[in-house]
Amino acid sequence: MIKKRIAVLFVLAGFLMACVLPAVVPVTTTVTPPPSATPRPTRTPRPTRTPIVVPTATVDAQAQAFGGPLLEAIAGVEPDLTDELSQDLGWSGHYGGPTGDGGYTEHYSDDFILVQDGFIQAVDDGERVYTHMFRPAFNNLRNYVVMVEASFLDSGGIFRDRGIGLCWSPGDEYGEVFLLHQSGFFQGYTCSGPGGDCPRFTEGTTAPVRTGEVVTLTMIHLRGESAVYVNGIPFAYHRLVIANPGSGFTLCPHTYDGRQTDIAYDNLQVWNLDTIPGLP
Repeated sequence: MIKKRIAVLFVLAGFLMACVLPAVVPVTTTVTPPPSATPRPTRTPRPTRTPIVVPTATVDAQAQAFGGPLLEAIAGVEPDLTDELSQDLGWSGHYGGPTGDGGYTEHYSDDFILVQDGFIQAVDDGERVYTHMFRPAFNNLRNYVVMVEASFLDSGGIFRDRGIGLCWSPGDEYGEVFLLHQSGFFQGYTCSGPGGDCPRFTEGTTAPVRTGEVVTLTMIHLRGESAVYVNGIPFAYHRLVIANPGSGFTLCPHTYDGRQTDIAYDNLQVWNLDTIPGLP
């Protein structure tokens, strides 16, 4: 395990609240007050998790060319930020989903975040599409590598429509998302703002991820370029021409079937690339 309320940057929240699939992009937005504080539920013990290698048919060559040298640059370098997730070090966030009448609801609170037993999870999220979880320490990061482990917990079926997600803010009011669904479908897309379009920059299919198995997501971001690796394999690359750089990332589990996501993240590590000399 690695070492770990709210100072929400409204710009970051604005970028990331748009990060949902185009099919559920809001037509109108209704902001509701945060729910009253309720006791956080305790989670039933998670199953024994087994590290796996998720294969992919095609290595993304651009992701490899961009990310490879940066991963080499941080090899052997202690992370700038770590979180063992054994205690809550100031996690907060927001979540949202369709209201059923063509509108959209956003909630800002930390009552839905459970940090326990070395993991972080969104709870009571069955009726929402996405959840963003973050710490203030992440908000000012502009160029960085984030590595985190995640697993699908109790599900009731391997092909449930839910995805392990990482979201980030490259700049110019864009928000970007990478999602790995339990079925093995993966996708990356860029949203242009609340209610804006969310075109995909990558999609594909890999092996399904069985309940309880561990995957490692690595996201690399440097000056408008981003790459995502799954278990060390480069899956996705995207480049944006950015005039005003953004900052920050979130852990963003998604679900589309109206049920609890049951996605646990742990072993979070972050390297600030602005502190690494000699980068291109």
